[in-house]
Amino acid sequence: MAVATVQEISQEVTEIVYETKKPEGGLDIHTKLSDLGVDGFDKVEIAAAIEERFGVEIPEKEFRNLDTVLEVSEYIAEHQS
Repeated sequence: MAVATVQEISQEVTEIVYETKKPEGGLDIHTKLSDLGVDGFDKVEIAAAIEERFGVEIPEKEFRNLDTVLEVSEYIAEHQS
């Protein structure tokens, strides 16, 4: 798998989060996951989709510290193989 840029990753993470929460107002890379009502169950769904798409596992303890789509995307970029 080719290494993706943060911008490419952000686009896909935005889609994953959108599909999980379907926010009425939309979202961008600076949207706080907590503002979308993302809970623990949602994070499990999002993390599973991220692992499937990017091959990067985000441990629950790490995910708790990731507050925006951009932060999640940067984490993925740093941990890609």
